[in-house]
Amino acid sequence: MQPIEKILSRLPDHRATADGFKAPCPTHEDLNPSLSIRETQDGVVLVKCFAGCSQEKVVSGLGLHMADLFPAKDESPWPGRQHQSSRPQPRRFATAEDAINGYGRGMPDRQWTYVDASGTEVGRTLRWNTATGKDIRPVAKFADSWRHAAMQEPRPLFNLLALLSKQESPIYVVEGEKCVDVLTALGLLATTSAGGSQAARFTDWSPVAGRLVVILPDNDAAGRKYAETVADILDGLGATVVVVSLDGLAAGGDVADLLECCPDDDARKALREQIEAHTSRIEVVPIQGGSAQPVGLEYQSFPIETLPDSVARFVAESAAAVRCDAAFVALPVLTLLGAAVGNARRLQLKRTYEVPTILWTGIIGESGTGKTPAIRTALSSAYEHDHAIRQLDTPRRLLVGDATTEALAQLMAVNPRGIFCVRDELAGWFGSIDRYTERHGGCSADQSFLLSAYNGMPHSVDRRTGDRRHVHIPRASLWVTGGIQPGILARAMGAAEREAGLLSRLLLACPPSRPQEYSDDDVSADTKERFDAVLKSLFALEDEEFVTLSPEAKQLWRAFHDRTAEEANRLSGDLTAAWSKFRDTALRIALILHLVESPDSPVSLKTMERALVLTEWFKQETRRVYAILADAPRRQTERTEDEALLTWMGGRGWLTQRDIERGARQFRGAGQATAVLRRLVKSGRLDEEYRRSGPAGGPSTYVFRVAESSPPACSPPATQPPPAGVQSQPSPTTKPSEEEPWTKL
Repeated sequence: MQPIEKILSRLPDHRATADGFKAPCPTHEDLNPSLSIRETQDGVVLVKCFAGCSQEKVVSGLGLHMADLFPAKDESPWPGRQHQSSRPQPRRFATAEDAINGYGRGMPDRQWTYVDASGTEVGRTLRWNTATGKDIRPVAKFADSWRHAAMQEPRPLFNLLALLSKQESPIYVVEGEKCVDVLTALGLLATTSAGGSQAARFTDWSPVAGRLVVILPDNDAAGRKYAETVADILDGLGATVVVVSLDGLAAGGDVADLLECCPDDDARKALREQIEAHTSRIEVVPIQGGSAQPVGLEYQSFPIETLPDSVARFVAESAAAVRCDAAFVALPVLTLLGAAVGNARRLQLKRTYEVPTILWTGIIGESGTGKTPAIRTALSSAYEHDHAIRQLDTPRRLLVGDATTEALAQLMAVNPRGIFCVRDELAGWFGSIDRYTERHGGCSADQSFLLSAYNGMPHSVDRRTGDRRHVHIPRASLWVTGGIQPGILARAMGAAEREAGLLSRLLLACPPSRPQEYSDDDVSADTKERFDAVLKSLFALEDEEFVTLSPEAKQLWRAFHDRTAEEANRLSGDLTAAWSKFRDTALRIALILHLVESPDSPVSLKTMERALVLTEWFKQETRRVYAILADAPRRQTERTEDEALLTWMGGRGWLTQRDIERGARQFRGAGQATAVLRRLVKSGRLDEEYRRSGPAGGPSTYVFRVAESSPPACSPPATQPPPAGVQSQPSPTTKPSEEEPWTKL
C-alpha cells in the first residue's frame, strides 16, 4: 500500500484540495479541518497541522510511525507517476469486496453497509480488531469504481431504510455503527453518521427532520462534542432533541459497554427500560412547516363557548366576516367590555384585595394575517360610542391611539372612568414608552405610571411641559389592545421591560394564519344590536361599587390560585412572571363576564368556571407565544437564508444539493443547504425530483429548482449554465416504486 493511501485510510473525513488533501487533525478537537496532507513526486507524504501539532504527534495520533510516510525501498512509484502531477491517483476497484481485499489485511472482523434512500449500496465501514485496539477504514462507491475513501458528501445515515420505514418511532443517535447494532438488538431504532465524532456535518440528517431524537453520547469529551454538534444540526431541521447521559458509563464508555455487562435477558430488558425512560413521557406532533414540538404547545381554538351568548355570537360572526381565528376578535372584545365598565366596578375579595376589569391584550401575527381588520370589526361599537361622548357639553374620551404616557395621564385626569388605548400596531405603543424617560432605581417614570394604570391605582404626575401643573389621578386606569409581529415584539420587550413586568401583564395570542380571502359574510343587524345593548348597559354603570364572589366561586378560585402558584414554582424566567399574574387575570375575566350577565348579584360558581377555562386557555397560549418569541431570531435567519438561496438558484434550472453547496457561497460545505432546501420544498417554493443513477453510474439523488409559482426573487439572471449532466436529464423522472422504502430528502 502506498504511503498516501495508508495515511488517507486513517483519515475518513479527508477532502481533496488543489495541491493535496485536508482533514481534521486526529490529535485535537478540530471542527475546522487544519491538517494538510501532500504527496511529493517520489511518494513521500507530508503532513502539517496548522493548529500547531507536531508532525510526530499527528503521525502517532494516526496509529502509525514516521517511517510510514515514506515508500518502502522495494516499492516502485505508481505507473506513470513521474509524468503526473503531485496529486495522487486513487486506486479503483470493481466491487466492494475487491476494495476490501486491496487493503491487504484479510477479511475485516466487522463491516457495516451504508445505502441511499433507494437501497443502493454507497459505502462500507470496515473494522479489524488488532492487538492494540481497532483499525477502522472506509470503502466507498464512486461513479466509475469502488475506492479506499470516505463516501461522497452528503453521506447517508446508517440504518437509513429503517429510519424511513418507521416514521412514528423515536430515533436514538449514537457514535459508531457498533452502538447502533446494540440498540437494534434491544429493539430500538438507532442511527449514526459515518466517519467518527468529527464528521457529523458531512452527513445528510434530513430523514430525521421533525422527529423525536434521543442522543446517547459516549462518556468522553469527543462524545459530548459530537452530541452537541448533532443536536445543533437537528434543531435546524425542526426535530425535538433530547441528549441523555446514561447511568453506569465508565470514562470513555458507550452503550455497547453497558450491553456487554448484561449477563442475561432480564438485565438487557432493564437496560432498554433505562434508555426508553427518557422518552416515555415525551410525545411529538407535527406542526406546519414540518417541524415538531412537544404535545401541549399546539394551538387550541379559543373557547368561544365561555362568553355570554350575545358576545359569543358577535365574536363568531365578526371572525367569519374577516376570515380569521376567533381569538383575533375575542381578545379586543374582552378588553372593550372591561373598558366599558371602567372604574365603575371592582371585585373585592377582602378589604386589602380588590381587582379592576383592566386587561392588556395583544394579537401576534405576521403582516397580512388580518390583525387590523379583526380589531376594527371587534371595536366598531366602541368607535361609535367614543364619537358620541366627544359631542357632549363636557367632552369625554374612551379611545386613544398615538399618545405618550404623559398625554395619557392628562386624559385620565379628565376621564375618571379610564382610557382605552387601541393600536393597530402595538409597536407604536411600546415606542411611546420612555419617550420622556426619567430613571428612578432602574424603572423609568413611564413604566412606573403604566404599572399603576394596569392596576387602577392612584397616581400623581408633575407636568414637564406647559404650565408644569401637578396632576393627581385617583384611579389611573388603562386598557390596551392591538396587534404586533412576533419579531417586533421580541425586540421591543428587552430586559428592562421584562423586569418591570410589562410582558407578563400582556395576554397574548398567536393563532395560525389563514388565507386572506374575501367573504360576503357580515355581522347581522340583530347580533350587532344585541352586542351594542350589552355595551350600553356597561357604559351606564355609574357610581363606583364593589362586587363579591359567591362562597362556591371563591372556593373554586382559591383552588385555582394555589394550583397556579405550584405551577409557577416549576417554571422559570418570563413564564414565572406571567404565572404570577394569572391569579388576578382569572378574577378580572370573571368580573367582566359577571357584569355582562348579572351585575347585581355575587359572581356565581358557573361564571367563575367559565373564567377559569378562559384563563387556562391564556396559560396555554402564553407558553406558545413565549416559545415563538424565543424562536423569532432563528425564524428571521431562516427567512434570510431562504431568500438568499432562492436568489442564487433563480434561472439555474435543476440542481443537486451538492451543486448548491459547491456554488452558493453562503451554503458551501456538506449539509449546509439541507435545512433550507427542506423548508423551501415544503412551502412549495422549490420543485423537487428524484433522479436515478444513469448508465455511467453514480448515486441516485434529488434535484431542485425554483418553482414556477414561487414569488420571484430579486436577482439577476444566472451568469453560468447549470452543471453538466443535470439540466440535460429528462423530465419528468421516475420515482421509486411504492414497494421501495424511500423518502424525499
